[in-house]
Amino acid sequence: VFEMTNKHHSESDSTQETEKLKDRISALEKRIQSYEEAIFEREQKYSNYNHVLDHIPLAIMSLDVFGYIQLFNSSFSKLFDYPEDKQSQHIHISRFSQFTDTALGGKISRLLDDHLQFDIETRIPGLDSPDSFFRVRGISMTSEQGKAIAHLIIIGNVTKRRMAEQNLILAKEKAEEANMLKTAFLSNLSHEIRTPLNHILGFLELLLMEGIPQEERQEYTSIVRGSSEILLKRIEDVIYISKLETRQMDVHNDNLAVSNILNHVLAEAKNLQNHQKESDVQVILNEHIDHRNLIISADIRKVHQILINLLENALVFTHEGRIELGYFIENKNGICFYVKDTGVGIKTSRQNSI
Repeated sequence: VFEMTNKHHSESDSTQETEKLKDRISALEKRIQSYEEAIFEREQKYSNYNHVLDHIPLAIMSLDVFGYIQLFNSSFSKLFDYPEDKQSQHIHISRFSQFTDTALGGKISRLLDDHLQFDIETRIPGLDSPDSFFRVRGISMTSEQGKAIAHLIIIGNVTKRRMAEQNLILAKEKAEEANMLKTAFLSNLSHEIRTPLNHILGFLELLLMEGIPQEERQEYTSIVRGSSEILLKRIEDVIYISKLETRQMDVHNDNLAVSNILNHVLAEAKNLQNHQKESDVQVILNEHIDHRNLIISADIRKVHQILINLLENALVFTHEGRIELGYFIENKNGICFYVKDTGVGIKTSRQNSI
């Protein structure tokens, strides 16, 4: 009986141990399953993060606190022509030749050593064209205790933006220069409008006086007519500039005889010369005999106005010698008009502006 009782207790203890062992194995299996699920979830998140990173157009690289590469996205791989399979090779950032002995390399070193973050625009040797500019940001990632745990290098190409900014600056400078030129033109124009207007008013007063000889009356009338034509031209200049600024200027091309245009312009220039009383200046036309019947397609009003403006300018700044109006065949499809004078000319410092 004693032996049977001991045997019964032994079997009971063995059964209890077996049950406990089963319970422990079951608990371990549940923990393993939980760990596997957590690992799978993390892998999914890591895969999703990588998928997101690879679709970001910026080149992104993560470094550990010692400067070894942890990961980089596909944009970084393409920009630096760096194989993606090197992410697992634990390569130090100093191995990148594009950062060696550069201001950017110094910024990255200070990021690693002193956690000094940066945001700069710079050229990176060996990337794209020599004129390419990149915005590079260095960011330190810290724990809740403020300790650095990783560093991010983010690189974006800002060449187009910088070019747009430079174009805007140039456009602004040109607009300011155009505004200054317009102001100077209007200031000069106000004087040039008052001068013929004073002539008109003054000689009209004389014409109203009684007892003026007929010859003097005709001379005064001629002066009033000439001043009126000059005043009308100045007003047309203002309208012309206004149309240019508002882009309302139309061009109407016709077949024109060059000889007729030049002779008409020459006659008008001599008329202007008589009003300015520049008798010491000779205005001549240099016309090619072989091209007297030359026909061109152009807007006669525009050609006429441009040539008159050039001749008038030459008359203002030429007090002796001669002014020559002419043309030459630039190529088979074009003609080049010119006005040449013996006046003071344009200062060398201003010739580039012209």
